[in-house]
Amino acid sequence: MNFIPPENRNYKVFIDFDGTITQKDVGEHMFLRFGDSEEAINIINRWINKEISSTESWIFLCQTVKNFDETRFEEFMNEIEIDPGLIEFIEYCELNNIETFVLSDGLDYYIKYILE
Repeated sequence: MNFIPPENRNYKVFIDFDGTITQKDVGEHMFLRFGDSEEAINIINRWINKEISSTESWIFLCQTVKNFDETRFEEFMNEIEIDPGLIEFIEYCELNNIETFVLSDGLDYYIKYILE
């Protein structure tokens, strides 16, 4: 095994989005608000219990949304709170040349919007 001195190491940090960067699981709350909340809870529980995959859960959850309103959705996204320590953590990483990456099985549309 080769020894790499600390100053030559390349560090990376992978950060989960829903419930880590944000204070709540945005995907879950999105379907509770815009879909059939009772059915959404059932689908989420099936996913938690590993009865269905993430992909299947997204398909089923999307089917619960009947009357989507873009204005209301934007208002919803504006309500989402970011973890108060995130900015300081990202600044620390940048100062120390540590790459950061956001990971999620959520929707890139709301992730990009909220991170901006």
